[in-house]
Amino acid sequence: MWGSVVGELVNSSLSKGPQLVTRHGRPAVVVIPVSEYEQSQSPAGGAWAYAAGH
Repeated sequence: MWGSVVGELVNSSLSKGPQLVTRHGRPAVVVIPVSEYEQSQSPAGGAWAYAAGH
């Protein structure tokens, strides 16, 4: 069961962009493609550039 849910979450992230996962109705984590994560961690990208969609 969980494998299929995770697979769907990964596929949605890759095709539709970041996916918000909630826990008890509250935002808990965001699933993003590795390329977006790496960009957000680079000195040129940073969190502000990521938040702005660059």
